[in-house]
Amino acid sequence: MTIAANTSNTNNVCTGIEYTKTFVKQMVKNTLFTGVFQEKRLVEELGSYRDVVTICPEEEDFIKNIKSIKTKIEREVITKAWVGITEPSTIVENFLVFLGAPVGYNLWVVLPKEVFGKYWYRVKTVEFLDREIRLRLDIVRPYQRETTPLRDASENMDFSAIIEEKKTQFKRNIHYFLSEMLTLRNFMETVKFFAILIAALLAGVFNVLNYLLEWFLKFIRELSNLTRAFTPIVINVINLVGSTIFGLFKLIYALFTDNRKPAPVCNNYIIDPSYSKYINKPLPYNNFPAIQQRGPRITPLD
Repeated sequence: MTIAANTSNTNNVCTGIEYTKTFVKQMVKNTLFTGVFQEKRLVEELGSYRDVVTICPEEEDFIKNIKSIKTKIEREVITKAWVGITEPSTIVENFLVFLGAPVGYNLWVVLPKEVFGKYWYRVKTVEFLDREIRLRLDIVRPYQRETTPLRDASENMDFSAIIEEKKTQFKRNIHYFLSEMLTLRNFMETVKFFAILIAALLAGVFNVLNYLLEWFLKFIRELSNLTRAFTPIVINVINLVGSTIFGLFKLIYALFTDNRKPAPVCNNYIIDPSYSKYINKPLPYNNFPAIQQRGPRITPLD
């Protein structure tokens, strides 16, 4: 029974702490407030530096919520963690510890970046660490006081008076332009300036064209020399490639064709090999009668 009672008490304590943590987070989560970041200070209990953000005095509702969650944490959370919230009374009671700290309600946090001056901050959550309880803040934007635009006094003036004033001002401008700006000296200086400008532009264009033409001629000369040098090489390479390809195809053709010699042809007739024995046999010329000559006989002289 004793063990069961102790277990029940432990569960109740854990449930109460979790409820307090949830309550504290919901109390200040997503709250916007204005504060001033002035410095980083060393926290001896933690052995590290924290960014000190002073809450502006006009944030009365947020200050009340901060005081409420600090009181609830110190009363209900059984831990020795350091709470990163200080009040004016805390600074007075621990004068030596917080010597030189800003007076007021301060949040000892770790900012994403150091921004000096007055800014809008948003409470993202409350972090319950092993040795520290602190608020996590997001920097929203710099603080800018909204001002009401002043009404222009000229809106109350008569419209005709405004027209007359504009006419007078226009006449003054024309008179000043004709008397002070449009003078013979200014005209001559303007002509000189434009003459020098045009001459400089023409000289620049001439030099650029001269340089480009000279470069183009040099390029053509070098290109012709290169062509003259590479032409025999290219021709020999082409002949070599052509001979190689032709020889390869000729070799393939010789491998796949029949090389047997055809039968001999005589007087456009094919001779049967069985009659070849009669071809080389001498003809019997003696069996034929002699050819008798007709006409006068010529007797040779001794």
